[in-house]
Amino acid sequence: RVRGSCPRATLHLARGQDPRTRAFLVQALKRSGDDDAALRARWATALGTYADQYLQARQWTSAVRTYQKALQVRPGNAAILVNLGVAEAYSGDDRGAVGTLRRAIVVDSQVPLAWLNLGFSLENLGDVTGAEHAYRKATAMNTEPLAYFDLGNLLLRRGDARSAIDEYERAVMLQPTLTQAWVYLVQ
Repeated sequence: RVRGSCPRATLHLARGQDPRTRAFLVQALKRSGDDDAALRARWATALGTYADQYLQARQWTSAVRTYQKALQVRPGNAAILVNLGVAEAYSGDDRGAVGTLRRAIVVDSQVPLAWLNLGFSLENLGDVTGAEHAYRKATAMNTEPLAYFDLGNLLLRRGDARSAIDEYERAVMLQPTLTQAWVYLVQ
């Protein structure tokens, strides 16, 4: 008998594609007696931790696959969708990242990291207008210094140095240790 969310998450990760394993996990979930929402939250968190480790190890495909499994446990979870979008972008799938990040924004439009990463992937795809819009949505929440920094980079590449400087100044006000923004400001 498998008890707790971590062993279930590990089994899901290792053999979740096997139909018998999936059936076992569904039955274990039904029999657990735990609060379903709490169990699913712990299970998805365990899978997210594994996925984060894959990201740190630059194992993009494994990270994507593991975040997808976390979504099986908690479908439509904005935080998991954002992390999946980031992993897709790192894996070189900016088109997939855009779709996933847009899904995250539909679930919760007040997540600045979703907007920031959407801007990054849109810019990689050549959609500068869409990227600027996404960066501005992130900066409107006034919490994410990298949104200001990335918006500044976009504006600088476009030749609007004055506006870029304004964005770099906002970035370092929120995060004084953002060294690269300081470099651009003193140039």
